Amino acid sequence: MDSVRSIRWWQWPNVLALDAALVAVGWQQWLSGGTGLAPGLVLGLSVWLTYTGDRWLDMRKLPWERIMTARHRFAKRWQKELLIIWLAVLVMTVAIAIAGLSRQQFGYGLALLLVCIAYTWLIQRRRRIPKETLVALIMTAGVVLFLGEKTANWGTMGALLGFFLLCFANCVLIAWRECDIDRVMVRDSLALRDRQAKAVADTCLLWVIGIGVVLLVFGYRSAAMLCVCALALYAIGKDGGRIGPERFRVLADGILLLPWLIVLLR
Repeated sequence: MDSVRSIRWWQWPNVLALDAALVAVGWQQWLSGGTGLAPGLVLGLSVWLTYTGDRWLDMRKLPWERIMTARHRFAKRWQKELLIIWLAVLVMTVAIAIAGLSRQQFGYGLALLLVCIAYTWLIQRRRRIPKETLVALIMTAGVVLFLGEKTANWGTMGALLGFFLLCFANCVLIAWRECDIDRVMVRDSLALRDRQAKAVADTCLLWVIGIGVVLLVFGYRSAAMLCVCALALYAIGKDGGRIGPERFRVLADGILLLPWLIVLLR
């Protein structure tokens, strides 16, 4: 119980992997203008299943003394209960997909499931593909699969590229701040492999700002969100050394939730 009592209120969305699911759904709803309840649920639940399953697999191989993060300690403490909930959510996701998606959307959902399985397999096998790239790809793929005809719009395509770069930079910055933790937990990351990883993340964020400015010039007003998110990530990255790893992760992920402000105010 001590591992649960030590978790602060602002950590719970990250500990429960709710923030990742909400990031995917928020950007999908923002870019698509809203595509109904079922696609958003399937996307959000699929991302949750991926993140939660990956954490469960991570912690089962580690002794307590080497588990350094609140999210992994929680998964370790409640591993049996978490597995039951994970299986129940998987069944619920399939049921929602069957009942609420069109045949085309169901095919997209199946494709997303295959992408999630491939991600988990690659990460657990410790393949040389950087996990930051895989996470950015899976988040972007999840958003793209439920956009439909919107993907034909050049403005949306530019925003999707910006979203991919944002996700990649977000993951690299978090890994950079958690380098010491990853060493203890024997987890791989681009930040551990390359000392210039943070500079790469900063460059990606500058590209996102450039993409956002170009889209704004051509009348894609919502692209201002790309600039805001990129600037905020860049700012916390500059001050990251003075922010604790847990707080840094929550802040970095929280920044990518900003599109919900537009979605909820529509």
